[in-house]
Amino acid sequence: MLAGAATLVVAAVVAVVSWRDAGAFVWALAGVPVLAVTPMLALTARGRPARPATTVAAVVVVVWFLLTGLGTGSYFALPGALLLVAALLTWAWPPPPAGHPVSRPAGP
Repeated sequence: MLAGAATLVVAAVVAVVSWRDAGAFVWALAGVPVLAVTPMLALTARGRPARPATTVAAVVVVVWFLLTGLGTGSYFALPGALLLVAALLTWAWPPPPAGHPVSRPAGP
C-alpha cells in the first residue's frame, strides 16, 4: 500500500511541476503509473490478495521510469523500486488460506 501511495504522490508532483512544459502530455506522463497502481490499491483496500496486480504495477512503473528516465520520469525510480520490493514480498509470503482465522491478541 505504501508503494502505491508513493506512486500517487510522485505522479501528483510530476503533474504539477511538468504542466507548464508538457501540457496535455502530463496526463500520459503521470497517468500511466497511476493507472498501473490503481487495481493494486483497490484490491489491497478491500483486503483481497493483490499479488498479480502488484507485480504488474511494479513492472509497468519500472518500465515507465526507464522509458522516461532521462526526464521527469526519473522521479518514478523510488516508487518503482518500492513496488518491486512489494511484489517480491507478496510472492515470498503468501496470504493465509481462505477461512483461516486471523490471530488477534487476547484482550482483557
